[in-house]
Parts: sequence; C-alpha cells; structure tokens
Amino acid sequence: MIRNAITTFEQTRPTGWGTLLLFGAATATYVTASVVVVEGGLLEKPVAATHGLVDEALLCSAAALLVITGGILFGIGRLKPRDVGLLVARVPLALAVTLTLWVLAQVAALIIGLIDTGGITLHHDWAENQATRVFGQAIGQLFGNALFEETAYRGFLLPQIYLLLTAGSAWSAKTRLIAAVAISQAFFALMHIPIRLHRGTEPAALPLNLLATVFVGVFFCWVYLRTGNLFIAVGVHALINSPTPLLECVFAPQHVLLILVVLVLLLWPLLTRPRDRAPPMGGTV
Repeated sequence: MIRNAITTFEQTRPTGWGTLLLFGAATATYVTASVVVVEGGLLEKPVAATHGLVDEALLCSAAALLVITGGILFGIGRLKPRDVGLLVARVPLALAVTLTLWVLAQVAALIIGLIDTGGITLHHDWAENQATRVFGQAIGQLFGNALFEETAYRGFLLPQIYLLLTAGSAWSAKTRLIAAVAISQAFFALMHIPIRLHRGTEPAALPLNLLATVFVGVFFCWVYLRTGNLFIAVGVHALINSPTPLLECVFAPQHVLLILVVLVLLLWPLLTRPRDRAPPMGGTV
C-alpha cells in the first residue's frame, strides 16, 4: 500500500507554494461562505423547488468544484485530473464497491432487526414521504461534498505536501508520507471549524471535535491509499455522510458501514488478487 502510494505521488506534477496558499485561502473562504449562505436561507428556493432533490451540499460543492478544483488546481496550478487521483477508468470499480457496501449495510440492518425485534421497519425517512430529500442528500454527497473534499484533501493536498517534504529531506519516504497525511488532514479538520460552530459545537469542545475530524480524514486517506482509487474514497465518504438506510436499525447506519468498510479494506489484497485463468478448451494444463 505505502509503496504504491509513494510511486503514485512521485509521478504527480508538483504545484509549489503559490498554488497551495491560494488553495488554502480559497478553501477557507468557501467553507465560511457556505455557512453564511445556508444560514441566510439563500438556497431555500432551489431546494424547495426540487423538493430536496437538489440540496445545499450539491449547490455549494458545485461552486467549489468549479472555482477551486477547476479554476485553481487545473487552471492556475496546471494540474491534470490524474494528478489529483481522478482517473475515469477507476469509476466502474468504485461504483461497484460503493453499491456493494450499501447493499451489505441493508442486509446487516435486516438481520439485526430480525434478531432484535423479530421484525423489520421501514426507515422513518422513507415512511415520512421524504424520498426526494433522501435521494437529494445522497446525490449531494456523491457528486458534491464528498467528491470535492476527497479531490481537495486526499487527491490534491496529500500528494502535494508529500512532494514538498521530499525536496532536500533526509526523511525516509514512509516518514514523509506519514507526515503528509498528518499535515493534510489537520488542514482538513481546521476547514470544518465554521460548520462545527454553526451546528452548535461549544468552543470548549472544539479541540476534541477537531481531533476526531483529523482521524476521520486519516481514515479516508487509508481508503484511498489502500485501494489506490480516489473514487472509492468518494463513495465511502458519501455513504458515511448520507448512508441512505432502507430499514430502521438499533445501531447507527454509519457504524454498520464503518465496520463493513474496515473489513473490505483488510481483505482488499485478497479481493483484488488476480485470479488464475483456466486454460483454453483443448489446451494443455
């Protein structure tokens, strides 16, 4: 895992401090402006007009993807999609993994429900006729928030910090990678301060909350580095933020998904190991 990640990062085009600083300033502005826009109700009309199918996360993230990813990273930074992990050829596998994780989570909820109560109950989000809002939240994560955050913090920032640490460093490649993960995910956590305060986190509880967010970022780094597929990290991120459960469960859907993701990551080398092909008919064994 580490060797493959290092090889990939060393083949990434470096951008330099100018693009990194511009990215940092633009991202800080974006997360603050998003809170102001949502708090001010400026997106209520388009959300209401689509009955929640288009939600705030999708609208805000679309602006970030256009300005920060498109304008700064691809425009000013002159990076290509592959430099931030966006390889279209890896989308089918990521879709298959994401869908499989979601299906397994529903099966787990079904089994847990039968064991716990002897029956199953439709999740209240569906029972309250909020189908468009449920779909909207999933779409907003998959094509909006999760896509932007994985591209920004794992696809772009992580390898760029690794490359900066490489120049003139006596550290080993493994040490540089660990440091790059720590620095990039600390920045990821800091960018969540506005939304945490907006959601009512007390200032005294903020340091512990941010530390937890660092670990969340490290977890998504593990998903990316373990699979070598940023789109799988996008799918996992979207499921964690918007699990879209069909059935009620005594356990939080995010906890069920986390267990499943960890199991998949642990078994990843076995799941992706090339299978020996059978010899052609009439051929020698």
